[in-house]
Amino acid sequence: MELKLQYTLAVLLALTLVTALFAQMELPFGDLLILALALLKFYGVAFYFMDLRRAHPFWQVAIVVFGLLVLSILSLLIG
Repeated sequence: MELKLQYTLAVLLALTLVTALFAQMELPFGDLLILALALLKFYGVAFYFMDLRRAHPFWQVAIVVFGLLVLSILSLLIG
């Protein structure tokens, strides 16, 4: 496994642990924070493990816009 992929996997695992910790705490904006961390994990998987970073720029922009759109809609529904 390439060193960059191992680093990305370690960051994704750390974000998962942080998300689990935030889920146990009673934070005022904890749900939005968890959604934002999920979006970061989504981007990590999409760009590094699905190799989207080498894809056509249209697909890169489409994934970023899709993630932000989902985060925006969910934050409106939650908040």
